[in-house]
Amino acid sequence: MPLTVRTRRKRGARIAVTLLSGVLPVLLGSAMLYMQAQRVLEQSAALTA
Repeated sequence: MPLTVRTRRKRGARIAVTLLSGVLPVLLGSAMLYMQAQRVLEQSAALTA
């Protein structure tokens, strides 16, 4: 019986790794775009002022 528990744990870990590898790049990309937009707005505001 312990074999089925291990299989479920492995399946859960596999799903978690798959979701993490899909979501992490999206989150990091969004953070990078936000920081870039913030810098561009600050630069354009400094030039305008």
